[in-house]
Amino acid sequence: MGAVVSFVTLLAALHFIEPEFDPSRRLISEYELGRYGWVMTTAFLSLGVGVLATLLSTWDASAIGRSRIGRSLFLIISAALFGGGIFYPYMPPNFESYIHGICGVIVIVTFPVAAALYSSGLVHSPVWIPLRARLRWATVAVWLGLLVFAGSTIVLGSLSQPADRVYPDLVIGWQNRFMILTYALWLTVVAWSVVFPRN
Repeated sequence: MGAVVSFVTLLAALHFIEPEFDPSRRLISEYELGRYGWVMTTAFLSLGVGVLATLLSTWDASAIGRSRIGRSLFLIISAALFGGGIFYPYMPPNFESYIHGICGVIVIVTFPVAAALYSSGLVHSPVWIPLRARLRWATVAVWLGLLVFAGSTIVLGSLSQPADRVYPDLVIGWQNRFMILTYALWLTVVAWSVVFPRN
């Protein structure tokens, strides 16, 4: 929970210490290219630690097949978050920025699937049955975050002019932030449920 809160805190701080990045048009990864790129790097690493810590704290309750698949996906997601922190999204693109992009796609696309599988497995554990509704709403929020970001990217990308721009200046920054915050919310809900199962 502390690692996830650290991620959110660092991300929020970057909006003030690097105001040159327009949050409506810039993805959070681009903060790595600014004067305080190490802050975004630390944020990504913190979120990767948060994913691993969440797995460790719920390992015994995730014994059935679906949870095991979700567990494997979260291990990949954690590695991708570490990769996103290590490799920067340089412009123009180079090998390092391609690695960063692959890591980003893995996190964005895979997290909702992992959350759904892992949650559906957890609720079969007696300890987690009373927390079923909490996990369900957190998972719905994750899917909503992905749909808002992906939908905005597709719709605004198709409307952008000129059509042949490789990197259109799309107004998808806030949607990107909303999406990653729903991912952080899911991790926080699971961590909170471990620490305070009756609250």
